[in-house]
Amino acid sequence: MIPHDKFIDKIKQYIDEKKLFSFGDHVIIGLSGGADSVCLLLVLKRLQQIYNLSITAIHVHHGIRGESAEHDLKFSRQLCEKEEIEFVEKRCDVPALAAKYHLTEEEAGRCVRYETFEYEAKKRGASVIAVAHHMDDQAETVLMNLLRGSGIRGCSGIPCKRSLSDKGDIVVVRPLLGMRREEIEAWLIESGQEWCIDETNLTDDYLRSRIRNRLLPLLSSEYNAQAAEHIACAAGDFSEAEEYLRDQAQALFSSWNCVLHKQMMLPVKELKLQKPILQRYLIQEAISHTGGVKDITRTHIESVIGLLSKRTGSMVNLPQRRKARIQYEFLIIEKESFSEHKEENQDLQSPNSKIGKAVYSIFPVCEKKIPQTCCVNWFDYDTIKEGLLMRKRRPKDRICIDAKGNTQKLSDCMINAKIPAVKRDQIPILASGSRVLWIAGVRMAEDCKITKHTRLVLEVRTMQ
Repeated sequence: MIPHDKFIDKIKQYIDEKKLFSFGDHVIIGLSGGADSVCLLLVLKRLQQIYNLSITAIHVHHGIRGESAEHDLKFSRQLCEKEEIEFVEKRCDVPALAAKYHLTEEEAGRCVRYETFEYEAKKRGASVIAVAHHMDDQAETVLMNLLRGSGIRGCSGIPCKRSLSDKGDIVVVRPLLGMRREEIEAWLIESGQEWCIDETNLTDDYLRSRIRNRLLPLLSSEYNAQAAEHIACAAGDFSEAEEYLRDQAQALFSSWNCVLHKQMMLPVKELKLQKPILQRYLIQEAISHTGGVKDITRTHIESVIGLLSKRTGSMVNLPQRRKARIQYEFLIIEKESFSEHKEENQDLQSPNSKIGKAVYSIFPVCEKKIPQTCCVNWFDYDTIKEGLLMRKRRPKDRICIDAKGNTQKLSDCMINAKIPAVKRDQIPILASGSRVLWIAGVRMAEDCKITKHTRLVLEVRTMQ
């Protein structure tokens, strides 16, 4: 057992080593009332003056465990009153949310908690959210991901610090990640501090619960008493390897210029030249770009790698309505289109799809002649930075009319083309964000025409 004062010193050393806090931070603490979060609250209260922290504790009532949940809420509130810490409670119906969004209650609860933490952090100008995951949680996560077929990212486990958004203005930190569960509970007992017990953690209803209650104790008792420590240490090594591969992948993505709107376009020839481990990581990162890697396993990655030796048109379906396909010399990973939708103002998300009154495709530049027809146009796809939209004209629309970048109102273009006033609102407009690319059958923007530098061609056809 770690002596009382050395317990806090060990956590402080971890905080400083990982640079989890800056002087003067406002910290949001997720407080469930369980041993881990109670320990986190009390430790940060003891360290408050050292880091000059402002602390707010948030308790989320999931609407699941009846009187037990009410007891946990009351306990958490009273603990914060005793420690003179700001307390916020949030009630929600997790079972209803899980049913509505087709999630497990575990997944829905996690979403609600982090949304609440983020909302309260922004409301208070807080930049740090502290949660109470510890070393045993880390070991459980790594084992769970291994059993699910995860790769290096899954084996990296839980990060000690991560950004909650792309902006990086709010971070989630885990100060207890270097501590064992038994150390935490021993410290609370020595401190004379009670905590709540979530009876659902004692059941084997979830995979994580079975790993916690059966597999990890078996590994510790029958194979190695330090199994959790060794697994957590390996997670750190995997995390460093993952960071290195991520840097390599980002460098290649930049050189390939393959990040397009809602899709990734990877050159097959270049991809084949990479080491197998980097191939897998590049594909995983490309999939992540289209909506994360939830439910993506090694089997999916290997299936996509199998496409590299196949011809144009070959395809693999991926979780969450995504797909990977071969188109000429490119591997394309994208969200599937919803071509059954007929709204006129709709994003064109997937090449070779038909939406409203237009059909379009993307392909490498070739020797084909540029079509000379009012209903078919070729565009330099590399100049298009935002999503494509086929819509009606809007009052402030303008179109580029020459190489100098001069623009003209769409209404003037239509007048010059002698388009009857009654028909002007019926003409399809192809736009990228607020930028007009094409007045169908009238004129095309000068700044997106095919040039000798064009790499990818966007072909759009309006149907008669």
